[in-house]
Amino acid sequence: MERVVIIGNGGAGKSTLARRLGAFTGLPVYHLDRLFWHAGWIPTPDETWRPLVNSLIATDRWIAEGNYGGTMAERLKRADTIIWLDYPRITCTRRAFWRGLSQFGRTRPHDMAPGCPERVDREFLAWVWNYQAHRRPGVKQLLRAQPRDKKIIVLRNDNHAARFLLRVYHDHLDRRQESGGEPSIRLALPRDSEALARIHIEGWQAAYQHIFPPEAFAERTIEKRRADWDEQLAEAPGDERVWVSEQEGRVVGFALTRPGLDTDIEHPGELKLFYVDPLLRGRGIGLPLFRHALADLQARGMTPYLYTLKENHEARAWYERRGWYADGPQAPWSSQGLYPGIVEVRYRPAP
Repeated sequence: MERVVIIGNGGAGKSTLARRLGAFTGLPVYHLDRLFWHAGWIPTPDETWRPLVNSLIATDRWIAEGNYGGTMAERLKRADTIIWLDYPRITCTRRAFWRGLSQFGRTRPHDMAPGCPERVDREFLAWVWNYQAHRRPGVKQLLRAQPRDKKIIVLRNDNHAARFLLRVYHDHLDRRQESGGEPSIRLALPRDSEALARIHIEGWQAAYQHIFPPEAFAERTIEKRRADWDEQLAEAPGDERVWVSEQEGRVVGFALTRPGLDTDIEHPGELKLFYVDPLLRGRGIGLPLFRHALADLQARGMTPYLYTLKENHEARAWYERRGWYADGPQAPWSSQGLYPGIVEVRYRPAP
């Protein structure tokens, strides 16, 4: 289960299931509503929407949640697992109405774009009520046409969904226990460029989907990033060093250390990049790599610091649990003025 499509009626719970499934598996989650709509409920033009969706599903690991019939065929073709929430229409209509009423005027933080406040939409409620008669037969036909090796899971109520998630959770624990051997950490080699590119892009997608607009993800592909890594790793390690964490012959994370540019710190040393394969999060890979990168900076007589996105609350909490703190300075994410309003905050170890 590495490329998952979740479809179903509005109000069935697609976005909730996607988030929970993503938490258990480490797969990056894409809420199509969040990608399609822009502030003021402005839709993405078709000539932009299709390339965006295709760029996301071209990667190796993802969960795509949402219907959007115009791109469904491409998503189903790329998926290895299709989950259909085939809930009763009375359940879906009641939930959709209650969601619009209880969150009216507020934007759902995970699965809707900023500037798209919740509303009680009669047209949408009618679509939900009529889904069983108008949409369900077409979905059944699509699923019947899928190849036999495609895994299709039909969940008809919350009990079905809970049991499914419990199975996924136990499978994840079993894989975690089976993964043996402690990761080893070494300097990156030219042969690592493909693995670094994949972890870099998939880690970026998993961490920042709720922060950056859709076009930011379309601009970043594994192929482009691999070309960058090919160029960088062709040179011998200098002041800028790339460390990889390797487990059983597989690269599972990387960190980039370099002399820093912050002049208010004496002998500054920056942890510029720090990524772990999102599928392997929670397995204790990140902390040894993090400590190794800091030890490298300190061994070179540098005072370590890093920047992380202000809205990346999960990463900030992770650093704070390790005794780091935001010491005040902030900087735009892009020095070229891209995506204004997205800023990074500086973190340093507690004295």
